[in-house]
Amino acid sequence: MRAGFRRRDARAIYELHAGPNMTPMVDVVMVILIFFMATTVLLGPEVLLRTAAEPDAAESDAPASALGPVVLTVSLNTQAGRTAATGLGLTGSPLNELEPAARSLFDQLGAADPRVVVESGPGVPWGDVVRTQDALRRAGFTKLSLR
Repeated sequence: MRAGFRRRDARAIYELHAGPNMTPMVDVVMVILIFFMATTVLLGPEVLLRTAAEPDAAESDAPASALGPVVLTVSLNTQAGRTAATGLGLTGSPLNELEPAARSLFDQLGAADPRVVVESGPGVPWGDVVRTQDALRRAGFTKLSLR
């Protein structure tokens, strides 16, 4: 064999091989590192949150509004070809009775800003759902949602 040439057969290439290919392992480690860094950034502020409630607030005689936000439900169903509302002190009442009952309840709740969920049953016209929302807004409720 001459001094300037090197062998190029399979055995010579195998002998030059120094160990396993580390590139895939480095890629996986980098992906895991980025994942842990991202989750640390997302979870970090939540650990530092403080609550205003006392640890035994559920056992105290505090009013229900002090324990959490008030959530009210108004259910709309069709009865005998008309839409009836149930909730806020009403049971199967026509929609024109909803606004006075809602205004009365809003005045009773005072400073609490309750959330009202409007549930519409099957066959309830969309216009009646919109009329219900309008009546609740005129009564003073601002946090409305549909279900």
